[in-house]
Amino acid sequence: MTVVSQTRWQWCEGMLPRVSRTFALCIRFLPEDVRRSVLLSYLLCRVADTVEDSPELAPDAKPVLLDLFAGSLEAPGSDLSAFAELFPERRDADARLTHRARLVVDLLHEQPPEVQAAVVPWVKEMCRGMAEFAGRELQPGGHLRSLQTEDDLDRYCYFVAGTVGHLLTALFVAQRPGISAEAGRRLDELAEDFGGGLQLVNILADVARDRQRGVNYVPEILCREEGLTAADLLSPDQHPKARAALARLIRRARQRLRRARDYCLIMPRTEYQLRLFCLVPYYLALRTLRALEQDSRYPEKGQRVKVGRSAVYRTVAAARVCAASNHLLRAYAWRLEEII
Repeated sequence: MTVVSQTRWQWCEGMLPRVSRTFALCIRFLPEDVRRSVLLSYLLCRVADTVEDSPELAPDAKPVLLDLFAGSLEAPGSDLSAFAELFPERRDADARLTHRARLVVDLLHEQPPEVQAAVVPWVKEMCRGMAEFAGRELQPGGHLRSLQTEDDLDRYCYFVAGTVGHLLTALFVAQRPGISAEAGRRLDELAEDFGGGLQLVNILADVARDRQRGVNYVPEILCREEGLTAADLLSPDQHPKARAALARLIRRARQRLRRARDYCLIMPRTEYQLRLFCLVPYYLALRTLRALEQDSRYPEKGQRVKVGRSAVYRTVAAARVCAASNHLLRAYAWRLEEII
């Protein structure tokens, strides 16, 4: 590895905990070869996500940038100066990462062909989907961009997180010969639910915060069926109806997380580190759902329901034990579904 490459990797490793403490917690469990490729993949996805989420960019500018970024993944030397210009290195960590998108893309082009083959198609697919949703017009009233149907929600979760499940699976299969072709096929069948289930939990936890930036991912049709509109989701006088609508999404998330559990069970027990990497976010997602159900204020405006630090530490300790045993893996999942 050249000195320049080493410096780039050090920058990426230092940036990760600034853009995601949870992912930084999980990635350290991976074996070294997989850890680096997953780190790089995550940062690439985070660049695309920052473009899609940026409130400063006009809706019609986002698809252009996402298309430019997707094209650069297969074209070394592409001009990415627009990212440095539009995302100045201010205090925001996501902006600093996106400002240096060129560095992350250059590292991708240094990776072995099998790593690039696992990463590029899925990041491009993510960019394509994010461009579709980012380019949508605001809903009537001009203040809230909202998903309309449950199919819209499923499609959104696929693009922003289901693709990540497929990407991780492709990397695992490419880099860990202990995963058989049959196991790889079964993992890929569950990969979309693994990623999408975790994303749906994040959406539920961030309902109030997303609303503050003018976005709503709780489908309008689901709200109407409970007798309210998405615009009224955080209104105190509509709290019981809002809770009913969100309870339906919580049940939907639990269904997807059961398939995420199966994903972890299928991962060979010889790949203990990969199982641990997958188990920690899965268990934390179950804890988050229970916290949402038990917090009577949810979805109070401005609030994001979080799992406490001590519970996170307990979860990681339990995952270290359960990753070695399918019986324990299931048993702890059932416990998290029933109590907290």
